[in-house]
Amino acid sequence: MTHYVRPVYPKAAKSAHALGEVKLSILVTKTGDVTEVQVLSGNPLLVPPAVEAVRQWRYAPCYLNSQPIEVKTVVVVPFTNQ
Repeated sequence: MTHYVRPVYPKAAKSAHALGEVKLSILVTKTGDVTEVQVLSGNPLLVPPAVEAVRQWRYAPCYLNSQPIEVKTVVVVPFTNQ
């Protein structure tokens, strides 16, 4: 990953003591941008900030036979009591 944005822990989630992980399926483009974010699981209070943060992440491009390719993967965004 070349650029990481930490998700904002929402006040409503803190008040509700919501913790856990949000699992997202993402598509990383040939240029390393994140697109097609799909929610696989997670607390509904934590999903929006996880999606917002992950959309800003950037990856180094993946290559196959010296050509950049798109890659579909699953990422886990943890929310802990910090």
